[in-house]
Amino acid sequence: MFWQAENVQIEYFQPAMKLLRDCGIIYPSNDDRLLIHAFSNGGCVKLTTLAKAIRRHDPFALKQSSALQARAVIMDSCPGKIGLFRGIRAFSAAIRNRLLRYLAKCIIGSILIFAVAYYRITRLPDLFEVMQRDLLDPTLLPFTSHRAYIYSNNDALIAVPVVEAHAQVARNKGIPVRLEKYERTTHVGHMRANSVRYWDIVRDTWEDGKYGKSLEWPDKGPKDLQSPKVRAPL
Repeated sequence: MFWQAENVQIEYFQPAMKLLRDCGIIYPSNDDRLLIHAFSNGGCVKLTTLAKAIRRHDPFALKQSSALQARAVIMDSCPGKIGLFRGIRAFSAAIRNRLLRYLAKCIIGSILIFAVAYYRITRLPDLFEVMQRDLLDPTLLPFTSHRAYIYSNNDALIAVPVVEAHAQVARNKGIPVRLEKYERTTHVGHMRANSVRYWDIVRDTWEDGKYGKSLEWPDKGPKDLQSPKVRAPL
């Protein structure tokens, strides 16, 4: 799906658009009953593509400020950028056989090198740069939605500075943001490691969006940012 044209991708979301329409989500109203939960870069790309599809093809979406009127957005292990070595490690980690893992690394590395070279030569934004920009587009997702970024120092695919930099830009745009950094969890493995803490984050973010609480950060750079609610590292 990542390498298909956006117009082709949008066609895949017609059933989802129908479901949201039937549930009364895609209508011009103040009824923010939607919780968005995106996992990894793939989930973010699908989220932004769905929002674009709604914005372009649903007449009701044109009457509201944002395509998806979400109360809260949970970003689990995302967003990230294309990274050669991180990508090779992440996509080959599950392969046990050493020979197969080596072959997989060669194939994956070749694909990633081609992708990076293509975007640098053409000077076009790559898929994940577009996705990061779209996540901060108010016509797709409202700036009033409370967002929680859940990430980890031990994530082999998504780098901590990239997540924190995106959260900082979101905060600068006026989006209520909280950072929840785990210490030893793997990519999209935070809930399995500590389900109590994880669902507390989701519930608190939803309730903060419901009651309009403002999540304040210290006035520091991304490396020094802490969650508004102090939690012990996992």
